[in-house]
Amino acid sequence: MGRRGGLVGILGAIACAAVDTAFKASRQAEAERNRQLRAAESYRIKQLLAVERDRQKQIRAEENEKRKIGNSAQRLANMVNKSIKIARDSPNLKTKLHKLNAAQHIIAQLRNMAEQYSYLTLYDIVPIESEIMQMKAEVERNQQNMEIEKAKLAAEKRQRERDKKKERQQRQAEKLAEQKNLKRLKLTDICVKEKARIEADKIREKQATKGNNDKLAHHAAKYF
Repeated sequence: MGRRGGLVGILGAIACAAVDTAFKASRQAEAERNRQLRAAESYRIKQLLAVERDRQKQIRAEENEKRKIGNSAQRLANMVNKSIKIARDSPNLKTKLHKLNAAQHIIAQLRNMAEQYSYLTLYDIVPIESEIMQMKAEVERNQQNMEIEKAKLAAEKRQRERDKKKERQQRQAEKLAEQKNLKRLKLTDICVKEKARIEADKIREKQATKGNNDKLAHHAAKYF
């Protein structure tokens, strides 16, 4: 009986030790599972946070890009408005046409940007293009009229120059004719004077001869 009781006690002690060991092993396994779960959850959270950071970074980058593209488009739109205003106010046709062509070129850039970036929207672009086309047509008509007027004025100037040249030539011809007439008159006058001088010389010679003859006759009468 005593031996049986001691054996039971030993078996009980062994059983308690085994239970205690099993319980400790179970607790350790539970602790390890909890640690692994916490590590997995922490890793999952870190991954989610990393993904969220990347997403927010991408969103900020897209917003910055949109802001830059929007600012660039606004600057181009302001340039279009300024070019059209200068074209309206300037009295110089070349300046008008240059500014209108510049506005059309900028509008083409804006259209390319709108095709490239889907979030960019252009408002009232068609009426602006229509106004530019009308202004260009008017400027080109005025330029054609000016070219016609310039050609007309140039033709009139050439005609005036031809008329002046013809008038100068006519005056020169008249002057030459007058000079020739004067020369002929002078020659005629000289001839008349020379003829008169010759006649006068002849008359003087006749008178001298007659005087000499009279003298001779008078001397002869004395001797007889």
